[in-house]
Amino acid sequence: NGAGTFNVANINKITAGIGAVQKANYTGIIFDVEEVSGPAAGVNVAFGKAFAAAKKAGLTVAITMSHSAPYACDTPADAVAMVKAWAADTNVDILSPQLYSSGSEAKPEFAETNSCVAQGCTWDLYAPFKGVFAPSIVDAARYDEVKSFF
Repeated sequence: NGAGTFNVANINKITAGIGAVQKANYTGIIFDVEEVSGPAAGVNVAFGKAFAAAKKAGLTVAITMSHSAPYACDTPADAVAMVKAWAADTNVDILSPQLYSSGSEAKPEFAETNSCVAQGCTWDLYAPFKGVFAPSIVDAARYDEVKSFF
């Protein structure tokens, strides 16, 4: 998409630039992960290093993704493996799945990511997460419905 695709090289650049985020007086960093290029085995290592560097710099680490997992990965299994790794990573403070597609939805979209749901990228992947689970919604009027769903 227009915001870019995550890959090991791009993630490593983020890791190298974490100090600039801290120096700019930001208190956190949000990874909007929707498209990923490369196998989860390598990408997860790179993400893990980025999350650890951000925590070491005193930043809150948040990840948002399209519905239950990134919608564009090399394989559906890669998408599942990434979400599992994020849910297990103690350096991740917030996971925020996007319950919308365009931002103009009248109701939250609880559908799991279509490109990988058959391989297991379901909401159950988030169960082991110990941080804050904060779904992204279109407006606050949808909060109660989202809270009831999860």
